[in-house]
Amino acid sequence: MKLVPPRSHEPEILDRADNSYDELAEALADIQKVNRFLGGTPALVRALRAIVEEEGLREFTVLDVGTGSADIPRAIVRFAHESGRRVRVVALDRNPLVVAFAWKETRRIPEITLVVGDAFRLPVAVESFDFVIASMFLHHFPHAEATTLLRGFDRASRRAVLVNDLARNRIPWLFIRVVGALLRRSPMFRNDAPLSVLRGFTTEELAAAARDGGLGSANVTRRFPYRVVLVSRKRGG
Repeated sequence: MKLVPPRSHEPEILDRADNSYDELAEALADIQKVNRFLGGTPALVRALRAIVEEEGLREFTVLDVGTGSADIPRAIVRFAHESGRRVRVVALDRNPLVVAFAWKETRRIPEITLVVGDAFRLPVAVESFDFVIASMFLHHFPHAEATTLLRGFDRASRRAVLVNDLARNRIPWLFIRVVGALLRRSPMFRNDAPLSVLRGFTTEELAAAARDGGLGSANVTRRFPYRVVLVSRKRGG
């Protein structure tokens, strides 16, 4: 049995238009825990911090596409506060119910602005943000759509595009299935979390999506335990 199976394109329940607020809220709370404890949040914030510190930025702006519960923006704001920097984050998601949940999580954080919007038609100007990021988002799309999204991210960023996603492998697939069942996570999480792993990327696949999207400077690396992180810096950025 191959540890890296073929990439799945089976749709996730999370992507359906008929989910209720309560169903989404339960699943999003579970996803927050996975991001925090299984490397997603640290992987993205670490990559962002490296650029911010290297360039000596005292203030910066971020567009987070497919923000979900806005857990990544909250982590970025914490990093900025702890390092004495100023940040403004616009967190975008297409689902108004998801944005409503994220608002409850961020309503006391003035640095974060929530927007309902289409990732394929970003409602922002060219190079209007220092950084455009996406976490646990790109795996929802086949290669051709992922390249379109990355092209749009690159267009909207001044300094860099950063993507954190899942490394496809049967080991995390099995692990998340067992954890979801043992801990009695939400039905949506139990279905979607293992499926997300099967929809994840190899480093070569994510690099190919970046290349086909015109991100010539993209660097894709594996991060512990099963994450892939793409960093594409603009020339001079």
